[in-house]
Amino acid sequence: MKTEAKEKEVKTIAIIAIVVAVVGISIAYAAMTTTLKITGRANMNSANWNIEFQSLTAEKTGDAVYTAPTLAATSLSNYSVTLTKPGDSVTFKFKLANTGNIDAKLKTITKGKPVCIGTGESADDDENLVCQNIIFDFKYQDGKPIVENDSLNQQTTKDVILTIEYNNNTNNLPKGHVTVNGLDVVMLYEQA
Repeated sequence: MKTEAKEKEVKTIAIIAIVVAVVGISIAYAAMTTTLKITGRANMNSANWNIEFQSLTAEKTGDAVYTAPTLAATSLSNYSVTLTKPGDSVTFKFKLANTGNIDAKLKTITKGKPVCIGTGESADDDENLVCQNIIFDFKYQDGKPIVENDSLNQQTTKDVILTIEYNNNTNNLPKGHVTVNGLDVVMLYEQA
């Protein structure tokens, strides 16, 4: 009887072990096949990119004559300046504005090279004289130079000055009028 009782006890333990193993395997399988579901939501606000030159004014000194530039986004083009003596100058003042809601930085700035066009018999000499003495300066109103990677934060403006001047420190004068072209400025911005 002891043997029968022992066999019965071993069978009972084996059955319990099998049941525990089946339950454990079932739980492990269920854990491995569970789908993880993550739910969420994102909102994207509208973005507005708008960088432009605004509020152009011009001041002249001496006998300077000019045609006003065309403002197109961040470029100044299609203008000319005529200077006849030392100290003649034209200064264009305007605002560089970021009216959008994205911060920007200056990727490139292209400032034209003055091209002098003289008239009359001494045109060539006058062209050389004026182009050697022309000052073409483009900077912020506070005097800082405009350089690549300058920031222009959203909803801000910076005052900018463009000056074309005949060097006041020379005594050499052209004999005829000289028009200075090639003074276009283009600024390309990108997202900061």
